[in-house]
Amino acid sequence: MSDIRLDDDYVDGLRGGTSPVHRLLVAIVRRAVWDFVLYENADQKKNPNEYELYVDAVDWLFWDGEEECDGEGRLTFRHICSTLELDPRQIRQIALTMSRSDIQRLNNNIKE
Repeated sequence: MSDIRLDDDYVDGLRGGTSPVHRLLVAIVRRAVWDFVLYENADQKKNPNEYELYVDAVDWLFWDGEEECDGEGRLTFRHICSTLELDPRQIRQIALTMSRSDIQRLNNNIKE
């Protein structure tokens, strides 16, 4: 498995030799991690949209089905990790240890 960092490796946008599909898949995983971290404490009554983003991120990031697509036709987290040669356990661990300030710092560094 590659030792790829979801954000730092893509800070400068286009990376030599990285395909657009590869960058898109990384962006999908990054967004799910960000939603998981940013909306972890969202109140279902006060912020239903943020709460739903959090629940969707949890469901997607931590589902261990082997299917390529889920019941809604979305590529699964494990399939994307396999395509990117990433270890899903490592990505999950990163998500569990990140803070809001980590997301804010990374977001300020990314030029898309």
